[in-house]
Amino acid sequence: MAENSSVQSVERTFDIIEALSPAPQGLTLLELASAVGLPKSTVHRLLSTLGNRGYIAQDPESKKYLLTLKLFEISSHSLAGYDILSVARPYIQHLSRITNEAVHLVIKEGREVVYIYKEDSSNNTVRMASHIGLHNPMYCTGVGKAIMAFLPRREQDQIWEATEIIRYTENTITDYSHMRKELDHIKECGYAIDDEEHEKDVRCAACPIFDYTNMPYAAISISAPCSRMENTRIINAIIPELLSAAHRISQIMGRPEPFPR
Repeated sequence: MAENSSVQSVERTFDIIEALSPAPQGLTLLELASAVGLPKSTVHRLLSTLGNRGYIAQDPESKKYLLTLKLFEISSHSLAGYDILSVARPYIQHLSRITNEAVHLVIKEGREVVYIYKEDSSNNTVRMASHIGLHNPMYCTGVGKAIMAFLPRREQDQIWEATEIIRYTENTITDYSHMRKELDHIKECGYAIDDEEHEKDVRCAACPIFDYTNMPYAAISISAPCSRMENTRIINAIIPELLSAAHRISQIMGRPEPFPR
């Protein structure tokens, strides 16, 4: 019984914190009690505990309660311990192991993507041009399109206008009206396909990774020769695993909203 009571107190404490988080000017005791659906006496007791620990302060004039920066301080320490490579590496290795294909991790840098990690596969008899440190344009790569699709339209326009559009293969998209339709489709489905758009006979499936501001700043991809990347395999086997890995990485990096399906 005592254990259940303790758990209930923890839940109620977080209810109060979450009620205060969107109220930078603070809330009165009555407003808080109404927001969390608890008696004023219970809310006051929990506020006193939070205040003693430095998480809550009360404005002396308005008597409203507000969150301090202590939660931000704690979360900043946690975020400092995370970097995209250390977080993503286990998921990338898992993807390479279960698909037996090459997996890449890139980050956005200006109007390009930079490859910061590559997990190769023993099955990769065709050597792709990718390597750690490689810079590629966004418009013709799966990882680049996956990131670009979730950027604001104005930024998409700026990236396209500032990029030298080169037709690397007969499949490279060089018309911006076509590219905008492609980006809209990617945003709707949550993943991008590079259909021999940058390298001949190489297909790639990619998903974006989001940070705590809900912006795409990285992407992961699975690449292989076309003979091993037929549509059925991509849709049924590759994409579900990619979406799951990108979702988990984004969660760890603090993405506040649900990942696209």
